[in-house]
Amino acid sequence: MIAERLERLDLSPPHAGLLGMLRRTGGQSQQDVAESLGMHPSRMVALVDELEGRPSERWHELVTKPVERICAARPPGLRLAATFAARRGETDFLNACAEATSAYAARFGSADAMAALAHVLGEVALATEQPELAAEQFAIALERLGEGSSPFERALTQARAGTALIASGEQELGVESLTSAYRTFRKLAARPFANRIAADLELTGERVDKRLGRRALRDLEQGGLTRRELEVLRLVAVGRTNREIAHQLFLSPRTVDMHVRNMLGKLGCRSRTEATGKAYELGLLEPAKA
Repeated sequence: MIAERLERLDLSPPHAGLLGMLRRTGGQSQQDVAESLGMHPSRMVALVDELEGRPSERWHELVTKPVERICAARPPGLRLAATFAARRGETDFLNACAEATSAYAARFGSADAMAALAHVLGEVALATEQPELAAEQFAIALERLGEGSSPFERALTQARAGTALIASGEQELGVESLTSAYRTFRKLAARPFANRIAADLELTGERVDKRLGRRALRDLEQGGLTRRELEVLRLVAVGRTNREIAHQLFLSPRTVDMHVRNMLGKLGCRSRTEATGKAYELGLLEPAKA
């Protein structure tokens, strides 16, 4: 299941490497696959959820475990979980992330663990309206990650550093950090993360097309939907069933089902009717002419 979802995402490294490892695991269970990759299964599924653009609550599973099992929530998962918690205003979950990361760092003391701790402390500082302190912590996290670290992990911290810098009045430095993170996410085919940066940049009053290029603006105007998802949305809006859409677009019903689920997730809707209404509100669909 996870391998199939990754296959459809058409990922480039480092996530393509994850796909390759998943392919080699054959018919093992999700738990076995995750363990063979040294990754907590909740993080593996949550990362795929996010890359597909659908909301994921699985990050809670990473930090709601007894302290003696906290090593299952490794630095990358804790870092990303804290960012999700901070963005959603989930203070209790963010504090749980901080406690879990602190416990992990105290136990292992690796550069990655200390980088994760600085990142999470940066999220806590942002959440408590201390942007200068947040910027300092994210800078420490980037220094400890080092140039040889995962591009995805560095980009995540760069993006949050940019947000903190802008909030502390360092507009140009912040925009530069967001721009760098955006370009990395685009190269990694981590589209939802790139779109999120474009949305953050727009909120600062910056011109997205000037800073990130016309493609970023187009993606933002499309609600983060891919070209294919927009095609599916337009057919959903006129009442086509998944089978009818599959026939019209020369796709398999399973692929159409995936596009519909992704489209609903990105628009934050639970039904096709709700998604159609929101699409009209966002200007993704043209109103019918009288």
